[in-house]
Amino acid sequence: MARDGLWPEAEASCNNLLAYAPAHLGAREILARVRIANGEVDRGIAELTQFVRTRKSDPSAALALARVLQLVGRFDEALALASHVARTRPDDEAAKSLKTTLERTLGRFPTAELVALALVTFSCRRRPGALEIVALVRLLRWLASRQVTRAVAEPHYQALLTSLAGQVISDEPMPGLSATPLQSLLRMRATDARNIAEGIPYLRPESGRFAKWRD
Repeated sequence: MARDGLWPEAEASCNNLLAYAPAHLGAREILARVRIANGEVDRGIAELTQFVRTRKSDPSAALALARVLQLVGRFDEALALASHVARTRPDDEAAKSLKTTLERTLGRFPTAELVALALVTFSCRRRPGALEIVALVRLLRWLASRQVTRAVAEPHYQALLTSLAGQVISDEPMPGLSATPLQSLLRMRATDARNIAEGIPYLRPESGRFAKWRD
């Protein structure tokens, strides 16, 4: 219901669930998001923060609060929480992923590790989403201008290779193929907030739609 914008119904469902299961983290996070959607930002964050303080040993609770803080643009606070969980629980993939996302949002990019590679692939433990792939494929053109580069991609990602990285030789995955994860391009290029879009094609929305989204 919350996903469909049915705020009153979502709020009522969360409150009913929490009456029977007050420790239900999912309902707590959704309720905070509903409060925020209704313009009650401070109330939503305060209620979730109070709940998280009673569950200090639960990393999932801290990450839920971090995601809500991310939603309202309080990135530094969200990063502090995600970093704490990632530091105390180094095997927590959700914490590491959120920490990385928040660091990039704040313009904190990894230190460059310049190496000569001839193959870049999308293969990774966590299948990347389409938006992540669009952002990273842009870097292939930069790499291809310095060396011969082959990119191995699933068939449904071939169109992105063609439109955003035309100089790259594309191919489909083969069993036993050893390659470099696409995410490594961020380290190879010494990417930062000043050059992430420099000279690299990207998706450009219509001005009217951009203005609507920005507002």
